[in-house]
Amino acid sequence: MTGSGKLTKRLWAYFAMPLLIFSLIIGAVFSFLFMGYNREAHSSEMRRQAETLAAALPAFRGQGLPGTEAAPSTENFLPNGRGSHHGMMKRGEGDSTTRSEEWCRRSYSLKGDDKEGAAGQTAAFLKDLDKLIQGTVWIVDAESRTISSYGEESFITTTDLPPGVNAVLVEALAGEVPVSDASALLFEEPTVTAGAPIRGVDGTIQGAVLVHRHLADLKAVENMGLQILVFSMVLGLILSALLAAALARHFIAPLYRMKDTAEAFRAGDYQVRTELKQQDELGLLAVSLDELGSRLGEAQAERAALHQQRQEFLASVSHEFRTPLTVIKGTWELLQSGFIKDKDKLRDCHRRIEENLTMLERLVGDLLELTRLQNPGFEVQKEYLNLMDPFNEALRSAQALAEKKQLQLKTILPESIPCCGDYGRLRQLLLIILDNAIKFSPTGGEIRVEGIQKENHWQLKVIDQGPGIALEELPHIFDRFKKSGDENSQGTGLGLAIAREIALRHGIEISCSSQQGKGAVFTLLGRMD
Repeated sequence: MTGSGKLTKRLWAYFAMPLLIFSLIIGAVFSFLFMGYNREAHSSEMRRQAETLAAALPAFRGQGLPGTEAAPSTENFLPNGRGSHHGMMKRGEGDSTTRSEEWCRRSYSLKGDDKEGAAGQTAAFLKDLDKLIQGTVWIVDAESRTISSYGEESFITTTDLPPGVNAVLVEALAGEVPVSDASALLFEEPTVTAGAPIRGVDGTIQGAVLVHRHLADLKAVENMGLQILVFSMVLGLILSALLAAALARHFIAPLYRMKDTAEAFRAGDYQVRTELKQQDELGLLAVSLDELGSRLGEAQAERAALHQQRQEFLASVSHEFRTPLTVIKGTWELLQSGFIKDKDKLRDCHRRIEENLTMLERLVGDLLELTRLQNPGFEVQKEYLNLMDPFNEALRSAQALAEKKQLQLKTILPESIPCCGDYGRLRQLLLIILDNAIKFSPTGGEIRVEGIQKENHWQLKVIDQGPGIALEELPHIFDRFKKSGDENSQGTGLGLAIAREIALRHGIEISCSSQQGKGAVFTLLGRMD
């Protein structure tokens, strides 16, 4: 079918797109928080390391370590806090500007000849500190303005520190524990520098420890974390996409079943059902579709029944018309032949033609009347009236027919029953029932008409003493062309069908009860207006 799968793809997109957007937002927020936390944790770790080193270094006094009071001799670069390296400075000792900005930096290396001497011990010590810290450690003597560190080559130089490192050093010598990442000019790669003051026994600040660690280490941790995040997001999105596809298919499955059911309805198969039992909107739609199928099936059955009724009606009409027409045609041909000369026989032929013509006239009239009443567009002219007025007039008309058979009409009726209806049709309704009772009542018999009121309802019964109606015929007595007994040979079989249509138009319930040999009781039941 054209467009098949579009809704599934759209639902998949509806599921997947929010997950993608949510993942990107969560990833961005996590990355920002993770990098901030990682930098803060890195800075805290460097502060802790610097503070630990600063607290531990005074314990090594007397071992010839840089920045201690036990420097071995004046040949050492930090004798008593005032080393001979000042003579190597490019600026004079009396220059206050130089004194405040320039520092003497000495790098110790194990590649020299004095590996067993004080310088070698210092180099080994600083190298071990670098490995321990996983960075570069500077030990700063505040009095001699000397910076000691481990390097690949031994050298002594006087230089200005970059503003960021100088600021860290100034803060450390002031008793703070600062951290800065502005030391990129000292190393090949950007670094983070942390400083901590070295205090003597008396608590005075004798120097500082500077710890340098490359930002590449921090970036590596951040990159690893981001890689894990990206991998987790991609894996989560793939799994979410698969789950979204499965959920979309699960959601669409009932719609496909309802589509197949609708296709079956379109093909004329109204027995198919969705068989969906879901307590949601789709379940309600499925129930409505199943109910539609039931009603379409009922409508189909009604159409089939109506078609059958039409066929039967046409057959019945043809039969009803054929009988009198055959009699009329045969009698007319007999008269035209000239074989009948006797006047009595001639009168009998004329009488038969007249009776059958009357029957045809009555049949046509009843058919027109029934067709008019069954037409949905036909409306009876209703008005507020006393129901006893048309019924009493029907009783007076039936009285003349009853007298011909020496029948007695006994009535027990209320004086007034308010209702809304068509005066002529209500009179016709009761007259049809009375005429039917008169036809089947034996000569000299009795017909009772009884009427009562019950709250807002009224009831009228017509009771005859006829032969009754067989039990199997009772459900069909209001059908068209339904005739029974020889007493109704001149009837059209449409009277009771017309009576039922008039009753339906007025909201009156009409029924019949009977036992063979005990007469019949026709009952009318309606509401008072």
